[in-house]
Amino acid sequence: MAKLEGVKTLDMVNGEITKVAYGGAAYERVGGEAQKDDLVLIKDGWSFATQGKFYVSIGIDEDGDAKIIDNDGDIISNDRSTYELFRKVAASTNPSVEERVAKAEGEIESLKSDVASLKGEAEPKPERLKVGDYAKVVEDQTTSDDDPISDESCVGDYVEVLTDDKSDIPFEVRIITGKQVGETAWAREFALVRATDEEVAEAKREAAEHKKWAEIGREVGEYRVGDIFRSPNGNLYEINRIDDRLGYPIGFKDSEGFADGYKRDAAITLVTPVEARFDR
Repeated sequence: MAKLEGVKTLDMVNGEITKVAYGGAAYERVGGEAQKDDLVLIKDGWSFATQGKFYVSIGIDEDGDAKIIDNDGDIISNDRSTYELFRKVAASTNPSVEERVAKAEGEIESLKSDVASLKGEAEPKPERLKVGDYAKVVEDQTTSDDDPISDESCVGDYVEVLTDDKSDIPFEVRIITGKQVGETAWAREFALVRATDEEVAEAKREAAEHKKWAEIGREVGEYRVGDIFRSPNGNLYEINRIDDRLGYPIGFKDSEGFADGYKRDAAITLVTPVEARFDR
């Protein structure tokens, strides 16, 4: 299950959410390790999960971190510092007004869905993509051997519509995320769906990240020994080893001089590549 819709905030303290309602139940923010069915509020550091949105924990990984299904339908996890957990509150014999309202709204939405199904109501046809729109590639297609959009690896990538010539393969697009960033291709209508505002923002962020790494001649996340990076808590460290045989391949020494490390998908930020250091 990707990001959840209909999560309502019930309480906040100092601008931080402490209690929400979803599916007619209340959830409170908790510390510690994740549990299955917790709600996971994304903070930062995730490539394919939207910051500020909720997801369902489908289990935990070997480090006790929540596993979710991301926007591309893949199962992923990340460090505990990159998300908040909300756990279902036991049913109360005297629920608050907010909890009663949330439950009623959940029941109303369920009834609306049932009524629509009984009436056989069809989903409204989405508006046709226009030049300048952003879209997600949702299906593989066959156009020509050298056409990037026909490559199965493009499914899940985001593109910008450049042309609509109303033909059988109407959309000329520029690929803005994935392995073929910057290439143009032609796409059939069925292969694309309009991206949401959140997806557009995330796609642009990914494109900017790709450009930043490409400018120094590297793939995204291609760290090297001697790089200076910023940790999730804001400290600067120098990478002293890269060893993918280890559980935490990006190695460094902490402020006390002890060896430590991060996973490849950790929320760390390259500050100075080794090639640009003047102290070398």
